Amino acid sequence: MFLLELYRQDGITQDDLTERLNIDKGTTARALKKLEEKEIIVRLKNERDKRVNNIYLTDKGIDAKYRVYKVLDEWDGVLSQNLTIEEKKIVLELLKKICINQNTKMGG
Repeated sequence: MFLLELYRQDGITQDDLTERLNIDKGTTARALKKLEEKEIIVRLKNERDKRVNNIYLTDKGIDAKYRVYKVLDEWDGVLSQNLTIEEKKIVLELLKKICINQNTKMGG
């Protein structure tokens, strides 16, 4: 989840990342620490506000993009292999509704 958001917007703040993923700050901090230890991301203090961390992909993180999307595509294929096109559309619509309901419940 974190990498996908960073692929969409490299340099996002840690707080914005937490908000977009609708998870708590502690979970974000732990996940980013692991990604940092694996040299996939770097956290840099924001030049305008030193209390804020911006998250950037390293070359290793950028290079992983193809593999990340390939795994997601393969997983999508496994999950939907026996579904018709119409069934896939229905599932996506239902998942969107579930996400909207969850965001509404969580105050997002």
